[in-house]
Amino acid sequence: MLCRNCSKKEATTHIRSIIAGETAETHLCAECAAALGYTNVFPFFGGSVGDLVFGTLRNASAVSTLSSKVLRCEHCGCSFEDIANSGSPGCPDCYRVFYDKLLPGIQRIHGKAPYVGKVAGGAGEDVKLAHRKALLKDLLNRAIDDQNFERAAQLRDEIRELEARKNG
Repeated sequence: MLCRNCSKKEATTHIRSIIAGETAETHLCAECAAALGYTNVFPFFGGSVGDLVFGTLRNASAVSTLSSKVLRCEHCGCSFEDIANSGSPGCPDCYRVFYDKLLPGIQRIHGKAPYVGKVAGGAGEDVKLAHRKALLKDLLNRAIDDQNFERAAQLRDEIRELEARKNG
């Protein structure tokens, strides 16, 4: 699809606007989008996606610097304050080192559903059943937390069916 503004380059920025109940779409190339001021996708947050995810952690970093010993990632040397100020961890190990401090900000963005991963298409039936069972157990716990006991009973029954299939 060509840019609606210059009609020369491929559109890479797609803007959907709803005005008075009417939806309008505009497709722009990168240069026209920048010229028209569509370079910051999250202007209402005042910064980048990193600021959105980790910006809420800046206040928490002030608390962490009060202690005389600052915890640092043993791999890259980042402190939690460095992560909060930059908006991104220095390396993958930072997620493990600062797990307790990062988790609330990440959960605010992504919710509390744990990532259970994908199952390879060629995985054995036992692996697929175990994966499905883990997913159902997580849904069961959430249904119980939400006091949706009817849904919890359905999930419990489905887990029992999987267990019976595995054992039988």
